[in-house]
Amino acid sequence: MQVDSRRRTAATGETGHAIPDRLPVWAIIGIVLTLGAAVTLRFASRSDLWLDEALTANIARVPLRDLPDALRHDGAPPLYYALLHVWMLVFGTGDAAVRALSGLIGVATLPLAYFAGRRLGGDDRQRREWIGWSLVLLLAASPFAVRYSTEVRMYSMTIGLVLLGYLAVMRALDRPSLGRVAGVAGVTAALLYSHYWSMFLLAVVGAVFVWSAVSGPVAVRPAARRIVVGLVVGAVCFLPWFPVLISQLQHTGTPWASATISLSIVVSTMSQFAGGRLIAGRLLLVVLVVLALCGLAARKRFGGSVRWVALVAVATLAFGLSVSFVAGSTYQVRYAAVMFPLVLMVAAFGLTLVRDLRVRSVVLVVAILLGLFGGWRTVETQRTQAGAIAAAISKGAQRGDVVAYCPDQVAPSVSRMLQRSRGLRQYTFPASSVPLRVNWVDYADHVERADPDRFVAALLARAGTGSVWFVSSPGYLPFVDKCERVLGALSAARGAGPALVVADAGTFEHMGVVRFAP
Repeated sequence: MQVDSRRRTAATGETGHAIPDRLPVWAIIGIVLTLGAAVTLRFASRSDLWLDEALTANIARVPLRDLPDALRHDGAPPLYYALLHVWMLVFGTGDAAVRALSGLIGVATLPLAYFAGRRLGGDDRQRREWIGWSLVLLLAASPFAVRYSTEVRMYSMTIGLVLLGYLAVMRALDRPSLGRVAGVAGVTAALLYSHYWSMFLLAVVGAVFVWSAVSGPVAVRPAARRIVVGLVVGAVCFLPWFPVLISQLQHTGTPWASATISLSIVVSTMSQFAGGRLIAGRLLLVVLVVLALCGLAARKRFGGSVRWVALVAVATLAFGLSVSFVAGSTYQVRYAAVMFPLVLMVAAFGLTLVRDLRVRSVVLVVAILLGLFGGWRTVETQRTQAGAIAAAISKGAQRGDVVAYCPDQVAPSVSRMLQRSRGLRQYTFPASSVPLRVNWVDYADHVERADPDRFVAALLARAGTGSVWFVSSPGYLPFVDKCERVLGALSAARGAGPALVVADAGTFEHMGVVRFAP
């Protein structure tokens, strides 16, 4: 009777509802439709490139030998830029072409999610499959993942590398061969060369395995020691870039925002993971939080792997926020891409603890639909007014006209679109530098020393009898009122000009343009 009971439990999972050995047709159709929609979303953004994307694409166009110097003035590691450089040589520099790299990486991340999810299921085959497919579908439908699969930035790659790193570490735990430890080292180096917040993740992971190597179960200690060696070797591979990093830390920083730390940052991070302030995003946030709590509550019964995943995620965010605050550097939710897949892993694990199979399926479907809706809103949203600005200038500008930008941070996205407008001369405040890039080196000092009146005088001299097109946006740090002073000086010299585009605060990157005729 005991043997029959165990067999019956294994056949029905924990729910009392039979779980077939093969996925039913309706489940296969649902998975195919979800993946089809998710892949489409990753290549469907209608937005023009905003500042960070335009900067990334412009920097990646420099010769590879000049990339370290270009990034020394920007503040990022080089791997994504180098990949994008090669990508653009093959596929071109158009918006769709440059975004396709992140989209392709986002699609390639989905199989990694499946195998990472399966690892969480332990020896239970049915649980392995459930967690694997649940993680794939949650990631595929995630508005956060969709957003950064449609941006010319390194965050989609960072998400994929974190999942790849998890798999590499777990394989090395199973059998710490030289090849598997080398895999840990390789992913470690790739993460460090992708985004600097990876340092916080790797420091936490390193601390966990140092503890395991010293105080963990005896059977685990040899593998833990080799994993620590792999992490160290990966860090050593980063040393050639270290001088550039030191220069960036000393001179670039984040002058466009102030450092802060609070519980609201954690809430905002989780909210953005779920799609933001939309009703669908708030509902998805509730679902993910409840599922994560279910996963954590079940750690004693089903093993501790998810507990360690959750610990690493929380510790990474806490460590990163603390270091950033002490260093006076600001935090943006996108930096948490290094912990985002870990949060989804905990939620996917928690989903399998919903006892009733029908309820479990409904919860997963609801999470997918909410996520896809949020992803659709993401790709439909125009993130910048750069296109409207460029169109207005291109329509009315004449050869010899001058375009001025204040702050210079609004220049890259607009100037990228004006490259074909011949005869236009473009200048930025404070540095009158090339508008395709922003020089972040000692940025706050340059802004403080810049004189709006002198800038306008030089601008008018260059314009001569041509028009001045002034592109600006309020509220940027550390400019205070300097852009308003530039506007006032232009108005005093040439009279109030017409505002052809007005800054829309509802747009992520908002800006306006005023024309000052001769």
